[in-house]
Amino acid sequence: SNVPLLDIPSADETNEQVTSEDALEFVTTLSEVTNEYVFTSDPEKSVLVLESFIGTESLENNVSANRYEVSVNEANTIAYCKAASAKLIDTVVYKKLSGQSDEERESTKETAIEQCDQSSDTLNTEEDKETINLWIDKRTKLIHKIRVSTNNDEANYYEFGQNFQGGDEAPLFSYLRDEDGGYEAKTELKLNRATRTSQLSVKANNLGGDTPFSVTASLEFKPASSDIRTEPPTNAVPIESIFEIPTDESGVSSQSFGSIGLRAADTERETDIKSLHSQLEAFYAQEGYYPTLTLLNDPSWQLQNLRGIDFEAFVDPNGVDAILVEVATTTQYGYQALSCVSNECQDYVLTALRSDGSLIERNSLQF
Repeated sequence: SNVPLLDIPSADETNEQVTSEDALEFVTTLSEVTNEYVFTSDPEKSVLVLESFIGTESLENNVSANRYEVSVNEANTIAYCKAASAKLIDTVVYKKLSGQSDEERESTKETAIEQCDQSSDTLNTEEDKETINLWIDKRTKLIHKIRVSTNNDEANYYEFGQNFQGGDEAPLFSYLRDEDGGYEAKTELKLNRATRTSQLSVKANNLGGDTPFSVTASLEFKPASSDIRTEPPTNAVPIESIFEIPTDESGVSSQSFGSIGLRAADTERETDIKSLHSQLEAFYAQEGYYPTLTLLNDPSWQLQNLRGIDFEAFVDPNGVDAILVEVATTTQYGYQALSCVSNECQDYVLTALRSDGSLIERNSLQF
C-alpha cells in the first residue's frame, strides 16, 4: 500500500548526536503503535484481515510454517499511518535530526497526516492490487514473516520477519526481490539481550541493467567499555513479543492481530483432522479395521501404517505432544475408537476444539 513514510533528515544534515537511548525510544514508540494497529485483536483497529489458508511450507533454517493470505483494512491502515507519524515526530530522534522548532514540527505533523489521508486513493486499486502473505512458524506458533507483493507476483516482492527460536538472541530479517530489474537485497539483524550486542549484515546486488553492482557489508555493535547509565523506557516491549500470538493460561490463543491468530489456529485444526481422517480411511481400505487409541499413538505403528503423513497433524496448534486423547481438549486432538474386538475397531470419532469452544468432528466412513 502506498502509505507515506516519515521523512527524517540524514545525520549529516544536523549537528545533534543521537544517543542509543534516543534510538531505543524511537524503536519502542514504533513498536507500541504497531502493536496497537497491526498485532491486535481489536477489529476496530486491526490493519490485517485473514482471507485464506494457502498451505504448509518448508522455509530456510529448517522452519516449517503455515502460509496465509491476508488483506488490508484501508481505514485502519490510514489510522495507523496517522498515529505512527504523529508519535514518531514527537520522539527525541526526530527532534534532533530535523532541527525543527515546536511550531515547525506541528506543521510537519499536519502535513504527514494529510498525506496519510491522500494515500487512500491508491490503496489496493484493481490495477495495482497489493497481496500480503503471512507465515506462522508451526513449532513456535510465532509469526515468521510477512510478504507484500503486487498482484501476488512471486518474482517481485518485499518481505520482513523474524526467526526467534528461544534464548537471548532475536534474529530479524528483510528481503527485497525485483526479478524484472535483476535486483535483490537481504538485511539481517541479530539482537542479543544477554550480551547487549547487535550484528547487522547487508547483501545487495544488481546483475542487470547499465550499472551492475554487488555489495556486502557487516556491522557489529557492542557496549562501550566505559560506564554508561542506561534505563529501559517506560512500558518497554520485548522484541519477540511483537511477533507473538498470545495465549491465555490454558494455552488457547486469546489475542492476535484482527483475530488472525485464532482463525489461523482453527484452520490448522481442520486441516489436521482431515489429514488424520484420510489416513485412517486409507488404512481401513487395506486392513479392514481401524486402530485402537493405543496403537494410533504408537510411533512405530504410525511409521509402518500411516505412510506419508505429516506427524505435525497429531499436534494441536496450542499443544506440544503428538499424542491423541479420547476426548479433545484445548491442547490435544481426540480419537475415540468404537466397536473394538482386541486391537481391531469398526468405528471411530475424531475431534478437535476450536478457539471458541465449538467442536470439529469427523466420523469413520463406516459409521
